[in-house]
Amino acid sequence: MDTQKIKRGFIPVEAIQDRARRQTELQDKTHAAALKQFDEANSKMDKTIAENLRDKHKADKESQKIMGAKHTEDETITTMNKFQLSEQYQWIYKLLKLPFRVLSGEQGSGKSTLERLMIRLLKEDGYHVVIINPETNPAVWEGVQVLADAESINEFMGAFPEDIRGRQQQARDYKIDEDDYLNHIADKSGLEGKVAIFLMEANTYEIHGVDPELWAAFLKQSLTNIRKWGYTVCLTAHSDNQTSISSKLAGFSKMIDSAPRVDCIAIADSKTGEATSSGKALLKMKGIKDENPVQVELYNYPKSKHF
Repeated sequence: MDTQKIKRGFIPVEAIQDRARRQTELQDKTHAAALKQFDEANSKMDKTIAENLRDKHKADKESQKIMGAKHTEDETITTMNKFQLSEQYQWIYKLLKLPFRVLSGEQGSGKSTLERLMIRLLKEDGYHVVIINPETNPAVWEGVQVLADAESINEFMGAFPEDIRGRQQQARDYKIDEDDYLNHIADKSGLEGKVAIFLMEANTYEIHGVDPELWAAFLKQSLTNIRKWGYTVCLTAHSDNQTSISSKLAGFSKMIDSAPRVDCIAIADSKTGEATSSGKALLKMKGIKDENPVQVELYNYPKSKHF
């Protein structure tokens, strides 16, 4: 229509050109405005992304700081909880490496204190601890297995020699050298792993109904090299008279007498006159008749039975 009007002279060509120019300018401005809005939106989005990344980085950094502090704290707690004996008590570590040992001494001489310390150290070394004591209350113990009734004690003692033979057979089946068996059970727990057995108040077992034959067989097995099969035994008694421990030890009492032992030394309390620990003991690595016992210091471990 504009073309016909131009031909008829109604609209000058210049006017048409001017309108076309203005339309072009308007389109350019509109396009520029759109580009500007797009750029601003882009810029705003980039800024938001940058801020989010910055906040995330900051949060991660703070989280790492917190987690790092917690990790350090956990390591400190672990280190603090790991029991370390000073030089004068190093003899106890040597005692723990034995398959069998005897603790003796009067009531109050420090045997129970030494027992608790040994339990703590053996637990830290990965041992499952079994307490056999017919005169204790299992409810006051934590972290250990307690056998206090004659039935459960007889069952455990009766199975012990067979358990040793079972481990020996297992080593043969898996073609494991007997000296490497401890490595084989290193990742096992409970009665399938390393087991430390504490025979407390041993003089009273038969009085409480423990079978003399099973008790004697258990002791005889304990006097073999049970440590390489993952076992260690500690016998505690008030008396050195082995017939008071088991009536069926004929022919084997000398073996117990020659086992390494710690004789805890009691002194009379100055006020009450009752026996109390002197804080000293005699370490007899060659047994009762050791002619060169070593006097050692007893560590005053807390009376807690929670392990």
